[in-house]
Amino acid sequence: MQHATFQLRLFALVLLVSVSFAGAAGEISHASAQSDIQGPFVGEPVYPAVVNIDLRNLPQAGPTSKNGAHPALSIPLRGPSASSEELTPAADPVAETQPALPNMPSPLQSFAGLDYSTWGSGWPPDTNGDVGPTYYIQTVNTSIGIFTKATGSLVAAFTFDNFFTGTGTPCDANNNGDPVVLYDPLADRWIITDFAWTDTQNGPYYECVAISQTGNPVTGGWYMYGLRADDVSHPWLNDYPKLGVWPDGYYMSANMFDCLNSSCSSATFQGVRVWALNRSSILNGGPLNEVHFDTPYASLLPSNLRGTPPPAGSPRWPTTRPAKPLRPPSSTTTGGASWRSPP
Repeated sequence: MQHATFQLRLFALVLLVSVSFAGAAGEISHASAQSDIQGPFVGEPVYPAVVNIDLRNLPQAGPTSKNGAHPALSIPLRGPSASSEELTPAADPVAETQPALPNMPSPLQSFAGLDYSTWGSGWPPDTNGDVGPTYYIQTVNTSIGIFTKATGSLVAAFTFDNFFTGTGTPCDANNNGDPVVLYDPLADRWIITDFAWTDTQNGPYYECVAISQTGNPVTGGWYMYGLRADDVSHPWLNDYPKLGVWPDGYYMSANMFDCLNSSCSSATFQGVRVWALNRSSILNGGPLNEVHFDTPYASLLPSNLRGTPPPAGSPRWPTTRPAKPLRPPSSTTTGGASWRSPP
């Protein structure tokens, strides 16, 4: 845990420098976010439920009810309304001017994934997925599908409520969406997450984390954790959770909202919480140890490893949207970061 803690402290230092430059440029802080980065906070260890089951033996059926639209939690713009000058991005002196590759290669396989009528419940569907050597795993807001990469055939599909078990938290029966699935190429393991709670307005709110015991997600078994994402002093819903694989840890972020009514259709944005999870421990079924910070940023996306690992000790860089918009408020932007070895 020491190495992951150091990396997240370095990450916090980078954010602090960024905040300082933003302040010098005249940014006005978001009224409902923290004025500074808070932490580090060390969470209580979370012990896993060890689940050894062939996932094809779970009920191969989708949700029995459809919940309609999910509440749209929005992040207000920071500072005053942007002027026309502010809508023009500054030149980046180190930006690439030529594409790294001439063309995107054609897909190796194309096949239908999980459909709404059988596996979905509400919208947006929160589609997500990742690919490993043998399998492709897709998640939507209620369900998980495991496909054979070579043929696209569906091997197993089931709901999150049927998948998670034994954690003693709302993860076991009250999963609510925003799933993420990642393949860890360094360990040949799979990570599947979503969030869960029973009281939308008051929490507590959990991030459900499943780590495969082997590279076989179907029959190899899983370690399942119910990580409380909020705390007594900050009873906030962990919306838009994102994860990244890095050699020294798993990193996670979430936009934190204070829900003001029973559906959270009215909520106050409270900034982003970022976590470092002890990768080596949970890969071996040990306790999930974590350290986290609370930041005044919005939608921080962890970097995610692809291909050759970065040089030893490389920090795990996040990306985020700017404090003031570079596009008109009616447009949207999204982004992420992945490490790839140079060609």
